[in-house]
Amino acid sequence: MKKRLLALGLSAVLLAFTPCTAYASFPTQNEIANVASTDQTRYTYVQSTVISVDPSSSGVYYSVAIFGNSQVTSISGTIKIYKGTTEIYSTPVSSLNRRLIVSDTIPTQGSGTYNVKFSGTVYATNGSEPIEIEHTDSY
Repeated sequence: MKKRLLALGLSAVLLAFTPCTAYASFPTQNEIANVASTDQTRYTYVQSTVISVDPSSSGVYYSVAIFGNSQVTSISGTIKIYKGTTEIYSTPVSSLNRRLIVSDTIPTQGSGTYNVKFSGTVYATNGSEPIEIEHTDSY
């Protein structure tokens, strides 16, 4: 649950795009690395991404957030969840604006290592680019 709240909180902070100079209770880099994968420099049209997976005995919670710059017109792709190397879930997702935010919980397949992957395309006024992000966690 703590991981879910941290990942959702991180998504909300990135969504707001609000510059701040101090965060009294903002998570440390190590805490962020433990619950979500973030990327802010790899893409032309994407400002930042947050992706997380939090498996537990009650289900596998996942979240994907992609924030495009002002040129982005839409984002689409597929979220896939794997237990080990076996794909256990897949869903197409899309957004008709510069932000794609998806989170859900699927039934667990028992203890082990889970991986969430997003593969898709970011469309902008002057072109497009592929995007692939992923995160792994286990219980």
